[in-house]
Amino acid sequence: MTLTWNNGNDWAGSSTDPARQGGLTAFGRRVVRRMNELGMLVDVSHVSDATFWDVLATTTRPVIASHSSCRALAHHPRNLSDDQLRAIAKNGGVVGINFYPVFLDEHFRHEYEALRHRLKPETDAIRARYRGRPGESAFEVDKLVGERAESLDVPTIDRLLDHIDHAVQVMGIDHVGLGSDFDGISVLPRPMKDVTSLPDFVRALEARGYSSGDVAKILGENFLRVLTADQ
Repeated sequence: MTLTWNNGNDWAGSSTDPARQGGLTAFGRRVVRRMNELGMLVDVSHVSDATFWDVLATTTRPVIASHSSCRALAHHPRNLSDDQLRAIAKNGGVVGINFYPVFLDEHFRHEYEALRHRLKPETDAIRARYRGRPGESAFEVDKLVGERAESLDVPTIDRLLDHIDHAVQVMGIDHVGLGSDFDGISVLPRPMKDVTSLPDFVRALEARGYSSGDVAKILGENFLRVLTADQ
């Protein structure tokens, strides 16, 4: 269970919610302990820094960050600092590197935010048209923004590999995986289109010197290790 999304809640703060960026409440700590008892994975993607550290101080089991990238390479609050990466590695958990170019590259993030601002009248009209149907509204907004974002300086798959490399250097190969976020983002690193582009990603990993065993760990074995660990 991911403890928060872009919004915080009554017991956990979110990295992107100014109104709720604090840490876990006493009830939040009870939630984490109960998840440990049930064998549920605690997912710290989206949480505030304070919540992250409260989780690591509370949990007795490995945690994951299902879809977060590296703050050292792109200073977005959704990304993880090197200290956070090291803490998850020490905890025995895994970080899935997010494919979203907004989390991968500072230059693109500023371009993308300016595009979203320019498109606000059109995206507001879409939300009004699909009022009461948030899933359809979000799909149509992402479709529009994704199409217009193709005109921007979208980073390539090499930038995604930079984040993989950094996480491996900081955490070790046993703690890094994929957090594509395919169902939640409007644009991907070029030339990726969807899940059928993963072979291109594998070839890029191999070109950087990753062994077949290391590639297998990144593609899923690290997450499987945590999922199948004795509870």
